[in-house]
Amino acid sequence: MMADGGTALGMVLAWLDRSMPGAVSQLRPPARNEDLRAVETAVGRSLPGDLASWWRAMDGVDGTLSLIPPHHSPYSTRAALENREILLDGWNAAVGHDDPERFDALVADAEQEPAGSACRFAWLPSWLPIAGDRGGDYVFADLRPGPANGCLRLFYRDAGASDVVVWPGVAAMVAEIATGVTFDLPVAGCLPWIEAPGTLTWYVPRFRWYRGGSAFVNGPMLQERYGEFVAELRQGGFSPPARGWSAGLIAAHVARNTELLSEVANALVGMPGAAADLRYDNTAAFDPVVLNSYASLGTAALADRIASLSSNLRAATDGLDRSSPRIQIRLVEGTDVLVDGPESLSGVLNALWGRQLPLRIRQLRALRADRLP
Repeated sequence: MMADGGTALGMVLAWLDRSMPGAVSQLRPPARNEDLRAVETAVGRSLPGDLASWWRAMDGVDGTLSLIPPHHSPYSTRAALENREILLDGWNAAVGHDDPERFDALVADAEQEPAGSACRFAWLPSWLPIAGDRGGDYVFADLRPGPANGCLRLFYRDAGASDVVVWPGVAAMVAEIATGVTFDLPVAGCLPWIEAPGTLTWYVPRFRWYRGGSAFVNGPMLQERYGEFVAELRQGGFSPPARGWSAGLIAAHVARNTELLSEVANALVGMPGAAADLRYDNTAAFDPVVLNSYASLGTAALADRIASLSSNLRAATDGLDRSSPRIQIRLVEGTDVLVDGPESLSGVLNALWGRQLPLRIRQLRALRADRLP
């Protein structure tokens, strides 16, 4: 499902207002017509209608609100022109200093290519940065003529422009962001996440299940997150979901997943030398027959069960081998296989307290919020 372009920005703003109170105040007032004309004059190209509409709705953001994945903050018209000049003068000067005349000729040839054509050796005059990460990476609109006029691509400080068109235009970008943040779906391959202090970040789906590396498991945080989940479950007051899992199915999933993790963690503690023969597969935590069976127990009984299972898992984490031996791990989400091979169980357990349990807590709270007038 893709949000309609006419309502997309409103969906994004509504989500921001719910998820990050005060974030909307970082949006700048709409750009003036003279601001848009200044951009067109500097670039020597007309702005695509959706880009002009984007700036007429908000002239970028103040601060570092990373509204565009993977970590870019929208620019104002003024910031767009300032960063364009930096790239034209700085980046191009650095890569073209050996043979300026030949470099200028190559740039002139690339300017004649249709929008979306690859060009890694320079920043072209018809490229306009619309967002940046403050570290030298940009989202830019390719304003060269052609069917792809206005398409959006990424520019990296060290590697230049990516050959891949991320979005065909600003309208498509905003629509995908709106759908992603509203329904917790990937946007350009990244999922949205609100950190506790109120910071919007983006991460790849596998980080929801696996943090990677062999860092020690943070047992106290694991225990704390389970405690928060159980407390939310015991509070009750959930309404049926408009889409997705009910509270009972969320609890059933957490219970079954915790069972699977406890079995593997305890086996790993008891027989660290047999790690190669151990396997954790989260597919079993999505089995609809199993989840419905567990959910039939009721959320109160499942809360007690999860509390007991999590205590067992927490105890097992204290005994995990510090060398973090690898076991066979298969992680799926929907139809996507995120991990399939020998990995450290600690990466799964740290993602459990860092992403999985907070996600399930948010899902429970959303079901309760649905009951509010």
